[in-house]
Amino acid sequence: MQSLKDNEEQLARADAPAERLRLLQDRAVLLARRESLVESETVLAAADKLHAVVDDVCGQLRTRYARAVHDYFSRQFKKATNALLEVLDEARDHCPRELLGEIQSALALFTQRDGDVRASAYHARAVLANRAATPESRYRALLALASLHQDAYDHAKAVALYREAEQIALESRDDIGRSSCLLRMAATRASQARQAAAAGKPDLDTIESVAEEIAQSIAFAQGLSALQERNLEALLLAEMRMLQGQFDVALKLYDEHLPDADGQGRLPEVTAAISDRAHCLLQLGRADAALAGAQSALARLDDWTPADIRAIVQDNMATVRASRGERELAEQHRVLGRIAWQAHAHAQREALRVLQGGAPPTLME
Repeated sequence: MQSLKDNEEQLARADAPAERLRLLQDRAVLLARRESLVESETVLAAADKLHAVVDDVCGQLRTRYARAVHDYFSRQFKKATNALLEVLDEARDHCPRELLGEIQSALALFTQRDGDVRASAYHARAVLANRAATPESRYRALLALASLHQDAYDHAKAVALYREAEQIALESRDDIGRSSCLLRMAATRASQARQAAAAGKPDLDTIESVAEEIAQSIAFAQGLSALQERNLEALLLAEMRMLQGQFDVALKLYDEHLPDADGQGRLPEVTAAISDRAHCLLQLGRADAALAGAQSALARLDDWTPADIRAIVQDNMATVRASRGERELAEQHRVLGRIAWQAHAHAQREALRVLQGGAPPTLME
């Protein structure tokens, strides 16, 4: 996987328009992954201008692929997925399989985020069966599969796949890729710890270990780019501190990182964090603020909210209502929380069934 520095040096030496076009496409993707979105947009504009002299259909499709990656990191998730599906459909018949690998590896991640287990597994397995796929494409496919196993509560398999992806990142000297693997592995264990705690089986040693992993992962990521705030990761660390009963520490993290995280869009992780912040406020004796926070989180729930996030919000609201002596309301929220956890467990079982039952597609040599 190419670094920004290598890309810049190659661009300085490149004279042929077709070579410059490919390097600009690569650069746009690299910048988008670093969330340098203004620079990425500028590079994409330069690539668009080159199409006037580089009359190549596959080259145009690759620019559209790079723009979809840019849109994804701009948090235009649905737009990015739809654009890539169109690009894949047009590229299948007459473009190199290396490009198909790039497109499908991105689609594996995009559809995984949307919760489409079958589509994500299909695209990821297609990449791994494609011998022309680049190491970067294989890295993304492994990342998507690992995330699917994480969502299916198959944590051992998820960690093994993250390790495999991390090895590719190490061999390719891709520190951003390695950082993503480290953070995702920590998130996998955090998810496991939260679900165990919700089931009444908290493991404080594991929670402390996970918190340390998250802190180390954040430090590693910030070492790569001090300008990028790791808000969502910090909220994950706050969640672990809350589970440890360190409510003042957790509240400080929430207050520091929630405003910026909320500005990144209506993310389910932020909804859970708002609810957990309310729980911290309650434990610190700020009952009125806790109720307001719990109600704010509850108001954010909609048909697209993942079941585990819904469960967390309902559980916290039940605790707030119980603290106010509102037993009937508290029980209603407890029941809704139990239903949501059951729905989440069912979705995990179904995801695991799909993952275990699907044979990887093969591509002709």
